[in-house]
Amino acid sequence: MFKARHKTFHRLAGLIWLAVGFSLLTVGIRYLIDSAKGFAASSWLLGFLGPVAGGREQAACILIAIALFVGYLKVRYVLQKAVHRLSSKILTLPEPAHAKLVFGFRYFALVLAMMGIGLLMKALDLPADIRGFIDVAVGSALISGSMHFFRIARTIPKVPAAKSV
Repeated sequence: MFKARHKTFHRLAGLIWLAVGFSLLTVGIRYLIDSAKGFAASSWLLGFLGPVAGGREQAACILIAIALFVGYLKVRYVLQKAVHRLSSKILTLPEPAHAKLVFGFRYFALVLAMMGIGLLMKALDLPADIRGFIDVAVGSALISGSMHFFRIARTIPKVPAAKSV
């Protein structure tokens, strides 16, 4: 494992969350678009909202807006606390810190749980619009959470490098 400064670990965590969030967001939007255009095998939410919204495309836009709001709520009440908890943990470690101390068992358990939810959605063969809704909500929340890591990293003061003798 490698050693790095606190600011580097904040940026690394932010990049991980940003990459995963962007991936989920694009996959989720693709599911919703495919479902709205009728390419998906099944769509439950769009079939329900389509007649009310004036069409499947408008229903997909409404679902994306609702998923983004759910993502906002998720980051506001759940992920923001996780970011601050991990940030506090990073800042209490000696600098430079070992990566294994920063990203411990709980962090990897959270990542594995998220991956498990994704695999479970695939195994349950959920309709494309429901999967898309969940992916957009989680993806947007992770992107927003990554911004918290980047903001915290920006506030960490520069520490002068140790001089070599």
